[in-house]
Amino acid sequence: MEINIPEAPDVMLPPEDWALVKDYLSLLLNESNLPHFVGIVKKVKQKDEDTGEEREVNRRMTTEDFIRGLRDPRVHVLSFRNDADDILGYAILRDPPDGEHETWIEKLVVRNQYQNKRRTDVQQPHVGTQILEQIKDYAFGTQTFDGRDREILYTAVVMFVPNWQRTDRLFTKSGFRPLVRWQEHAEVIMGGKFVTRDTERLGLRREDWEASKLRKLLVQQQEQAAAVSDLN
Repeated sequence: MEINIPEAPDVMLPPEDWALVKDYLSLLLNESNLPHFVGIVKKVKQKDEDTGEEREVNRRMTTEDFIRGLRDPRVHVLSFRNDADDILGYAILRDPPDGEHETWIEKLVVRNQYQNKRRTDVQQPHVGTQILEQIKDYAFGTQTFDGRDREILYTAVVMFVPNWQRTDRLFTKSGFRPLVRWQEHAEVIMGGKFVTRDTERLGLRREDWEASKLRKLLVQQQEQAAAVSDLN
């Protein structure tokens, strides 16, 4: 699940991991996904070759830029696959510095053809829900880069962009609680232009995740007991 990104800047990624990171970035840069993420496209100053004057242009993040930001030991890059080993999506888990307790889910993206889809042959949640469940289990089931248990997971949803309500529902249905709304907090690109949008912060505590896991286990045990009873 986790893509190993070397911390040292002079250590190259293996070709297979480079390909995964490049694929991840291509999903973030997809026109329908771009409005949901901050920093993938940035405003930069560029000198005009004819006039010599500086002008502001939109610069898309390159794979090298992306990898440079992922070399932080606090950053965990996660990939998600189906039974056929196809990549369904990616996410970043960012651990807090020493003395802090806020772990963030960032840049969660589902491949477009799997968005809002579920398997029809078995009763399963949507792909996005399955991925988020795996992120929660990974976050609370493992420790931070420096050996601490994670106490709370945060995420931020950019509001008033296409399909933002669907993203918001994905998190709230998975147990995340809305905490605060930041007005005009995110500058994102939509239709080729930068716009400023509000952002909603949501959080999930470890104890709430543990309680949810216990409830699901009890339901499974009850279903198994009922199945055995029916056989008898």
